[in-house]
Amino acid sequence: MWLAVENNANKQLVLEESLDKLTAIQSAEGSDSLMAEYVTSISISSPTFSTVVGAEITPAIAGITVEYTVSGTDGYYKSGSLQTDASGKVSFTIRSGACEVTDTINVWVALSSGISATKTYMWWW
Repeated sequence: MWLAVENNANKQLVLEESLDKLTAIQSAEGSDSLMAEYVTSISISSPTFSTVVGAEITPAIAGITVEYTVSGTDGYYKSGSLQTDASGKVSFTIRSGACEVTDTINVWVALSSGISATKTYMWWW
């Protein structure tokens, strides 16, 4: 529960966000590669003007479940679950925020305890 609060842009507990994290971990347990335990880190690229965000695991392993959430200070929320490609990467799109809206972007490897990254991004239009 504390993770959902920490990852929320307004530092609030939102039920949908908490449930997303629980569901994501449960679904990865049945589908992830056993190689997930070898992942040592994950990184996030900043969104571009096209609103594409990338994440990359190290080492590069295909088929690892990467979960993400985006929480905006304007109340925007999005989450998803993706599988890494052969280069250990995933990408997803988010809605651009209005000027001075801050999005908190979180990514994590569903089956690797503690492997996560957070990036905040303020939109300037």
